[in-house]
Amino acid sequence: MSTARVELAFDDGTTFSEWQSVSLRDSFVDPIGEFSVSSSLTRSNGLLKRYRQYLQKGQLVSLRIDGIPQFVGLIQTVEKTFGDGGIVFAVSGGTPLLTSYEGAAVEDPNDYSKELSFHSEAADVPVADVLKRIFRPYFGADPKIEGDDGSHIDLTSGKKRTKKAKKLTLEQLTQRDAIAHPGETAYQLASRILTKLGVCLKMRWDGALLITRPDYDQEISYTVGQSEKEVFPGDRFFGDIRVRDTNEGQFSEAVVRGTIPDDPEATTASRPVGVVKSTAINAQRPPYRAASYAAYKPKVIKDKSARDATRTGSVAKLSLGLPATNAFTVTGTVGGWISKSGRVWTPGTLARVVVEMDEIDETMFLLSRTFIQEPNGGQYTQLVFIPSGYLVLGDLPGD
Repeated sequence: MSTARVELAFDDGTTFSEWQSVSLRDSFVDPIGEFSVSSSLTRSNGLLKRYRQYLQKGQLVSLRIDGIPQFVGLIQTVEKTFGDGGIVFAVSGGTPLLTSYEGAAVEDPNDYSKELSFHSEAADVPVADVLKRIFRPYFGADPKIEGDDGSHIDLTSGKKRTKKAKKLTLEQLTQRDAIAHPGETAYQLASRILTKLGVCLKMRWDGALLITRPDYDQEISYTVGQSEKEVFPGDRFFGDIRVRDTNEGQFSEAVVRGTIPDDPEATTASRPVGVVKSTAINAQRPPYRAASYAAYKPKVIKDKSARDATRTGSVAKLSLGLPATNAFTVTGTVGGWISKSGRVWTPGTLARVVVEMDEIDETMFLLSRTFIQEPNGGQYTQLVFIPSGYLVLGDLPGD
């Protein structure tokens, strides 16, 4: 098995790839991700001066695997350890959304008396315009915002898929009003707006903001699992395989009570109510499952922004679909970073997952992956799968 090459590239074309240890984590539900690399140098090593020059906190870098772009990173921490044998440089960080993930939602960095809020009297405005206002202080200008057309996964996995969802158009995503809650960060505000529209925020490999949602209609990209068969058509797990099935944080149904219409004749009976059962997420393997005496466990939410049954139903799906990512997971490890199908393991793709010892053989969604390189050069990938259809962000407007 060949060893993949990890590069940190800077704007001026400088690259570093002499790493002893590497960890690259990416998750479909985490726009920050995490990277860490380390290298040990002698005091006479010619790279020492360049490392000191480039490996600084706050620096932007591009991460590539065998020349395939993965993501834009922001160095968060640099740690240098000085010993008798030389110097160890350890660098870690995440995507540039780190700053807005921790920083407050503000309207104007030059006038903190202004509160970040949006309200349109006439009609809903494009959500892209709202996002630009939220992130403008952090990007220094209006960020580039794109709807997902599937090319991000195709590029970062190193191989195009022939079947994938149609492009997500930003025009169908609109918002009437929003206000930052006390103590809310910029990313939290953006995420709260987007998830109720049935989408989530990621950072594309080139630094653009990517509006996306899970694609369960795409083709299967890998076969992976545990099998006693001598011939297995894919990648094999090695070591422990963990299958976790829990009702913790799951509910038999979600009930969302919306806002009574602004009408003098409106009564409490006019209040829109949305109800979604756990079986609507996955009929064969519902996130919440129990015997009759424990079958009822509702979650009731009041949503002032939900003005009709469509919106309350969508929010109810969201309230079940987000925590469902923890209801049933298959976690395993494979050798290397590139699958036998020729694709880099990439969150947001589908795989046939086989665990013969637990009678599992089904299509599952790759929720997260972590690439590891040990100091001895050995490389492996930790994978977390969930059942197809589990991660639900509600309905797209107009669907």
